[in-house]
Amino acid sequence: MRTLLRNRDFAVLFLGQLCSMFAGSALVIVLAIWVKDLTDSNAAAGLTILAIVAPSVAGPFGAFLVDRVRRRSFLLWTHLAAAVAILPLLAVGPDGPLWLIYLVAFAYGTFALLHRAGLSGLLQVLLPREQLGEANSLLQSVRMAMRLVAPLAGAGVYAGFGGGAVAGMAAVLYVAAAVGLALLRVREERPVREAHGLLSEMAAGARFLRQERDLRLLVLCLGAALLLIGPVETAYFAVIEEGLGRPPSFMGVLLSIEGVGAVVGALSAPWAMRRLGEQGLVAVGMVLLAGATLTLTTGNLGLVVAGSVVFGFGLPWIMIGYSTLLQKRTPRELMGRVAMAAELVLGVPNTVSIAAGALLIAVVDYRILLLVAAVGLLAGGGFLARARTVAAPDPDAIPSPVTAPAPADTVTGMTVSAS
Repeated sequence: MRTLLRNRDFAVLFLGQLCSMFAGSALVIVLAIWVKDLTDSNAAAGLTILAIVAPSVAGPFGAFLVDRVRRRSFLLWTHLAAAVAILPLLAVGPDGPLWLIYLVAFAYGTFALLHRAGLSGLLQVLLPREQLGEANSLLQSVRMAMRLVAPLAGAGVYAGFGGGAVAGMAAVLYVAAAVGLALLRVREERPVREAHGLLSEMAAGARFLRQERDLRLLVLCLGAALLLIGPVETAYFAVIEEGLGRPPSFMGVLLSIEGVGAVVGALSAPWAMRRLGEQGLVAVGMVLLAGATLTLTTGNLGLVVAGSVVFGFGLPWIMIGYSTLLQKRTPRELMGRVAMAAELVLGVPNTVSIAAGALLIAVVDYRILLLVAAVGLLAGGGFLARARTVAAPDPDAIPSPVTAPAPADTVTGMTVSAS
């Protein structure tokens, strides 16, 4: 990792992303707590998470844009747009309006979706292929470390000064991240526009996923698991209030505890990935999350805290394994569209699942929802462990589905129901 940080451009990008990650981690928890305080409803708080993940449905449109522009400029302007988009929270008072919080949550979700695809592409330009795993691990470890401080900081600022102060803080941090991107010296070639129709270009990412076996299995397996684990987001408030008898703001404490495990998990991921491969890393991470989810059903503070640490440890293994396999197997010119196609396969079922969770939490015991989620994670991890392979072909040797016409029976979009 020292070699990475001696790379001037990566170091500047890394510092800028510290600001971006802190802003996002603080903002997400505060939006959910804010809605909970205004409505005293677990379902309403769960809808905040739904608003954040809902933009994934429109992922292919964003992917088409990401692959047609230079990634550095794209990320710079999206950070500035995010800073502006959250400022309307300054108008929310003790009585709302509630819809404005949901609108900002949706805008943040849109930014997060575009940011993930753009950052994956920028890393491909900045770094050689063999350093991508370490870069993902370092960024993920810092992202997870934000859970140690950002939720507590965000909840503290919210409790002391209100949600508007959190919005102002996040906006300043996003501007700082944009400045970091402006300082990069990376040279990107102007993207070549393919001589194909709009729909064909947008579907190129889905065609590539269909043809690349390991990526396809990984994305579909994660998507199927996400179809069952969405209600966990909503159930968290029930775990805190009904299971532990704590106020909603205690979520900030649990997320910070989760961050302890996440930092260790992210830092250990490169070592584990060399031994298990990317798919094996994801499989073990899913099994760890299954066990952690079961502890949330106990109502025991010690077990819930221990489960939060394990959950934090397993989550970066999933994300780092997924991101690294995606970057290693995908041609650079398709990175945005393939990333967005994967996000669509993962995001649509997750969105449906979170929406269902927001409705079911009012009529179904939260422990039942958590048990179903644990079973889904365990089954997904087991399937992926059996199906995994170790070989990682060079993406430059893989023909682009944009330049090579798809077979007659090739699908033009992934509509399978699942990050």
